[in-house]
Amino acid sequence: DDPVAVARLNITLALMGAQPTTIWDSLTTLLNLLKQQPDAFGPVQAEYRAALVNADAARLHYILAIIQQCAERHTSALLSLEQAEVLITDRADPLLPLALIAWAVATSQFALGNPEGALQQLRHVLLAPTPPSHASPSPYPFARPPSRSELALRIAELYRSMGNLPAAEQTLTEARALLPDDKAIATALADTYAHQGKLAQALAQLDELALRYEAQQHLDRALELLEHA
Repeated sequence: DDPVAVARLNITLALMGAQPTTIWDSLTTLLNLLKQQPDAFGPVQAEYRAALVNADAARLHYILAIIQQCAERHTSALLSLEQAEVLITDRADPLLPLALIAWAVATSQFALGNPEGALQQLRHVLLAPTPPSHASPSPYPFARPPSRSELALRIAELYRSMGNLPAAEQTLTEARALLPDDKAIATALADTYAHQGKLAQALAQLDELALRYEAQQHLDRALELLEHA
């Protein structure tokens, strides 16, 4: 239950090059403790900064950024992410594909009220190559690049926050063509249609996906979509 002790363990695992699962598991434990003990943020941050004096590692900067985001210190998180990106430009880290850093930067940019900056970063995510991996995807969103569905939903959310519903519609329409069975995409597109007064198109989206699920014998999902409509 000591956040500082868990932080020290996480730092050690990260610098030793332990299995990614153990690094992310210990970070998750730390984040949960910090939610319960927010006053421990300062001492925990100090542990990472002290470690970075001796080992200027991209993964430590990135982990510190995630901790800072958890504490709503997004300006500090952006500085940490900038350092991580500089370091992996010189020396790649298999734990940190560029898309993962860009996704985190977009999160902080959006939190700071800069949707344009967040969109720019998400375009980097679209272009950034994702190294092949034979490992199972991590359950933690901070430990894996976003899926195509997550990326489209976030871009559409940003456009909607800027009042650009046609751009959100276009983003989701393109994603829908690639991911026809994705419930989240279909629902977001239907909502975007509805916000523009296009009720017929909104209902058509939900009906089409419900029919797909019914044809695939996913009757529970089909009924759920019809109830939403």
